[in-house]
Amino acid sequence: MKKTILLFLILGLFACETKEQENKAVQDVTSSAQSASLPQRDSLVQFPKDWEGRYEGEMHWYVNGQLRGVIPCRHEVLPQKSGVWSWKTTYDSTQILPQTVVKDYLLLEDKSQPQGHFILDEQDGILLDMILMGNSFYSQFEVNGSRINTIDRLEGGLLYKEIVITTKDKVRKSSAQTGKKTFEVESANSIIVQKAILKKQE
Repeated sequence: MKKTILLFLILGLFACETKEQENKAVQDVTSSAQSASLPQRDSLVQFPKDWEGRYEGEMHWYVNGQLRGVIPCRHEVLPQKSGVWSWKTTYDSTQILPQTVVKDYLLLEDKSQPQGHFILDEQDGILLDMILMGNSFYSQFEVNGSRINTIDRLEGGLLYKEIVITTKDKVRKSSAQTGKKTFEVESANSIIVQKAILKKQE
């Protein structure tokens, strides 16, 4: 635990460096890690070519390891115009809600950022950053006291969608002391997971 805390402290100090120092540090890390590339199967997946299409399957919903439901799910990634794709997910949740839930979003290429940076536009004023690394899109955001992490991973014609939700009011608090410094840690003790496996349709 102390080693982990020290690592976090080092990263925190690193973040306080000037922009020039930060850029140099990133270049050093990049050059020293060139041999540690993504797995070959990940690097073979290309966006948008391999991602575009329609997918169907089921979403499994868990609360603290207990399966709470299975919901039919569809997703589409279709080109709209240059640098813009539909990112539409439909949950057939009529077994628990009065109507089907449709998340009709747009995926926008953010050309002001390095390659692989996208924005998910919910078309209601909400914009979420999505980072493409290898064969996966990653996103992390907070809303109404909940922290949400998402991963969308494409592998072998299957789209794996995973959403992990934790809430700020359900945490375990603990602390450790290193020298004169005390570090406090909050750990989520309640986790909701939505996992979907969707097959690309011909």
